[in-house]
Amino acid sequence: MTYHYRVIELSELCPEVWQQQFVPKYFEHTLHWLLATDRYLNNDNVCQAHTLWQAGELVAALPLINTKNSSGMIQLANLTSFYSCEAKIFTKDDKEHFKHKLLHHIVNNNVWHQLLLGPLDQLESKVIVQIPVFKRKVAIQHNWFETDINSYEHYLSERPSRLKNTIKRKLKKAQSLGVNIEYAVDLQSFDKLFAHYQEIYQLSWKGDEYSYAFIREMCLEALKANKLCFAMLTIDKKPAAAQIWFIENRCASIFKLAYDPHFQHLSVGSLLSADMSKCAIEKFGVLTIDFGMGNEAYKQEWMSQSRLRSSYLLFNCRTFFGILSWLKRGFLPTLKHLLTSILRKKND
Repeated sequence: MTYHYRVIELSELCPEVWQQQFVPKYFEHTLHWLLATDRYLNNDNVCQAHTLWQAGELVAALPLINTKNSSGMIQLANLTSFYSCEAKIFTKDDKEHFKHKLLHHIVNNNVWHQLLLGPLDQLESKVIVQIPVFKRKVAIQHNWFETDINSYEHYLSERPSRLKNTIKRKLKKAQSLGVNIEYAVDLQSFDKLFAHYQEIYQLSWKGDEYSYAFIREMCLEALKANKLCFAMLTIDKKPAAAQIWFIENRCASIFKLAYDPHFQHLSVGSLLSADMSKCAIEKFGVLTIDFGMGNEAYKQEWMSQSRLRSSYLLFNCRTFFGILSWLKRGFLPTLKHLLTSILRKKND
């Protein structure tokens, strides 16, 4: 079977073809998201789509950013950002064979010194480990999620008693003060909620956003496709909490959470999460809820399953800069860890 490897502009790809060929697991895997990431968050670096074609059909793609530092070191890295939770080697039917083929071409047909890929799930990590180049795992991140959800009642019943009691108790208190939850259902309601979301976010412990323009564009794209679950909770008509969830392939990925610290005593974040979980399950029919990256304790109350996502740095030791990078970021850290372990065992 003949394959053709092509490096093209990301904008040359068609969102509808991308959706059909790769069936994105998360909204952040859609071409709309990737194009916006390149536009708003890439700091003017060169981004191109490395693609694999079979009989004229797109079967694999990996958008990569090409950067070159002042010393001449060239790094390729998958297109992602702090707004994304999982990188992906996109292939038709998620076939491992296509992933290997595409990576083989990327490694052997480009000028590069180091290649950064991640965070990746277990299947993608397995593929990376099998690439015959020096590499090092540089990061591990937790992801909490819930699968096989069949009803909101059952999902809630599986939550810890402490969380259920908190929701029940705080909801009663909030109702006495005048609680209301409003969802974005059209452009007018979205504009209203997004303005309040910005206010709440700036009041929260999180500070300010890097790019409200990126978030707004993604929300509007999702709203247009009926993939946006965006709500605000008010107490006595005062904005208290807001959350943005994206829906893709019957999976709700929780994107943004924020609340006004003034209402923290009412657990407004938990009250809103409970209502949005019900909306996602009953209105959007989701079977999975994904809480994104991080191992915070509150995520473990809402989700019962966890997995690890890994990031890898690959070194092109056929080049001088690749060898230098491997020595500095691959060999020496490994040697230091080994020596530390030996000394610790000796002291014990």
